[in-house]
Amino acid sequence: MSARFRLSAAAAIGLLSPAAHAARPAPIEVAMTIDDAPMHAPFPPGESIASVNRALIAALARGGVREVTLFVNGIGTERSSEGRAALEAWRRAGVRFGNHTWTHGNIDEVGVAAFEADIAKGEPLLAELGGTGDEHWLRFPYLAEGKDAATRGAVRGWLADRRYRIAAVSLSFGDWQWTGPLARCAAQGNRAALAELDRRYLAAAADEIARARRQDRLSGHPFPRVLLMHDSAMTARMMPRLLALYRRLGVRWIGLARAERDPAYASDVDPRRAPAERHWLDRPADLPPRDDGGALNAICPAPAAAG
Repeated sequence: MSARFRLSAAAAIGLLSPAAHAARPAPIEVAMTIDDAPMHAPFPPGESIASVNRALIAALARGGVREVTLFVNGIGTERSSEGRAALEAWRRAGVRFGNHTWTHGNIDEVGVAAFEADIAKGEPLLAELGGTGDEHWLRFPYLAEGKDAATRGAVRGWLADRRYRIAAVSLSFGDWQWTGPLARCAAQGNRAALAELDRRYLAAAADEIARARRQDRLSGHPFPRVLLMHDSAMTARMMPRLLALYRRLGVRWIGLARAERDPAYASDVDPRRAPAERHWLDRPADLPPRDDGGALNAICPAPAAAG
């Protein structure tokens, strides 16, 4: 579940202005998590699993993000010989690994038994990679935990038996929505469109930090956030600028385990507990979710198929 709240466009722009940075913002603690490793495709021309992951690892190291949790879809090691090598590079960089199922299936589409088997299939790979510590994290693909109480209860019981913890999401600006547009615009060589993608990306990221701070004020309970990112070419392209933006906005990087020790996450993390009916991340009525998908899909549209 992600915290996607809306402020006015003027407020989001104001966050990026010099005046907004005159006073240092209060720190906000954030854990970096990256889904769909080793590949969230498509890639622009000239990019590959190897180049994208190499750039991401370097950017995070330069940016001082010392704790990263990488959620792995093992099928990426089957689709390309570069997949396993990329995960080994992450291992050498000292990340923690989590399970994102083998194929990235949606529990509501494949059913409980197939979903559990998909989690189990990824366990030998994660054990070989190491770096998981004692945490045994799972991130549900699509953040879908089951459409009804019976489904959620069944899979949570299975996870509890295998000592999993569920990695919740509390900060997301839908970075995955930029993956396709980047590949299209790069293939077309459209520099103006690429610049517009970059601008929208940073504005969306700033907007989400503003929403998080607004939610803290409304709830009266400031809590650490867990950021959802994806192992994509756009993430690699923007990570240096994204980290610089977050630094200006007062982000302080922490690890996933530390973030989700906050009591606000208790019903999310522990599969022995039923998820709350009304969640602490439910949006107030005046903070509806943002939606960049339509505007992004209109940038560098793919040529119409011949009829």
